[in-house]
Amino acid sequence: MSKTILTTNTTWAQTTAMAARLVGVLGTPLPEDPALRSFPAPDVVAANEAALIANVRLGYRSAYVLSLARSIASGALDLEALRVSLLPTPDLRRELLRLPGVGPYAAATLLMILQRYDELAIDTALRAHVRRKYRASSGVTLPPPSAANHASPRRKRRRQPPQRTLLGHSVTRPNTVSATRSSVPSLRNA
Repeated sequence: MSKTILTTNTTWAQTTAMAARLVGVLGTPLPEDPALRSFPAPDVVAANEAALIANVRLGYRSAYVLSLARSIASGALDLEALRVSLLPTPDLRRELLRLPGVGPYAAATLLMILQRYDELAIDTALRAHVRRKYRASSGVTLPPPSAANHASPRRKRRRQPPQRTLLGHSVTRPNTVSATRSSVPSLRNA
């Protein structure tokens, strides 16, 4: 789940940098290759609040990642129960939306990880792509973005140079989080 939270309201380059710092600071070295580190377990994140805030630098996401880690470590949040849930998808979505840091985009992403494909995770990069490619004249529209999916209006965003992207992922920059050893999401470490 924390990997999904790292993707919200940011660029892919910033997401991979946050994930790399999280792995670098709190991940444990792998026995077969100590130069590589695993994604930190929830109990490790929960026990290292100071390091998470000072060294990992997740911004506002730190509180959400820490809260989720504590809930998982304490057993208050059971990831296996989410994975095998028989709840209808709309009810499971509502449950996910109750979690700290999980808005509509993150909930849709987590539902897909849980093999529930009832809705698409539409982020700002996809919205911008549809606007650029199809323009308003074609009649193609997306539902209005949720306020939960946008950064605080109090902060003025710096204009970033245009970057080639494919659904929010940089196509010119390789993934820099190879230390996680796996590109397949795992509920236990998500």
